[in-house]
Amino acid sequence: MGVGVTSETNRALTDICPFQWTRNSLRYLGTTLTRCPRDLFAANYTPLLNTTLHELRKWHKPHISWLGRINYLKMTVLPKFLYVFQAVPVRIPRAYFQELKSGFLKFIWGSTCPRISYKDLTRPRERGGLGLPHFESYYQAALMTRLCDWSVSPPAKLWVALEQFAFRVPIASVPWQHASIRTLMRSPEHPTAPQLLRLWREVRSRPDLSPDISPLYPVSHNPDFPPGRQQSFLDIDTDGPYLHIARCYTDKELSPLSSLAPRSAYTPLHTSNIAN
Repeated sequence: MGVGVTSETNRALTDICPFQWTRNSLRYLGTTLTRCPRDLFAANYTPLLNTTLHELRKWHKPHISWLGRINYLKMTVLPKFLYVFQAVPVRIPRAYFQELKSGFLKFIWGSTCPRISYKDLTRPRERGGLGLPHFESYYQAALMTRLCDWSVSPPAKLWVALEQFAFRVPIASVPWQHASIRTLMRSPEHPTAPQLLRLWREVRSRPDLSPDISPLYPVSHNPDFPPGRQQSFLDIDTDGPYLHIARCYTDKELSPLSSLAPRSAYTPLHTSNIAN
């Protein structure tokens, strides 16, 4: 599957390399990689949903208790979805989870009326629930774990370095930026990053999760702070670690310039910049 190459180059590679070439998609580690990123959802999540609902209808046996059915969903169905959530972190519409929820309730209760609300079913056991996995929450958690990988500087995983090319600012600073997603990204059509940022901005305002102005709020490489985007600002490399608010203060005092910038920035101009 030639991605990002001309048709002439694709034909030449096909003639040189004697193996099977696919036109639109290929299977890799249990997932389907498509030529067009917009097709990732249809190629991975739609077949998974259809297969799961078909399996649930086959397992609809009267001798299995409804507690056993909950455990079946937890031990057999959840791992399949969790793997795809992590491997293909694209946007999933809310209707997808509604259809999944409907299939689960039919599997648990059959043709009878539900005796316990879905909210109580999905509540953790230690809080009086039955521990039925809430798949939408697992999906959101799978997306949020990527923020931890973004925040490591330099990146510890190769895919983080690749996603850096989609942003105009250091990727470690992205979760704490307040500028619009379109401003931060070189390509708003990126298949995974915009969805993660939208989700993070929805949940970070919850109590005890993240303050409105985080200590990690960027001073350099910040579209809302134009002086910090100039190359002359503390001589900080655009591709290097960014400067955040927490580094600017020590014991409620402004940190010395020597702890904020490389030695080449120890000039009166840079001292004035940081003071202002």
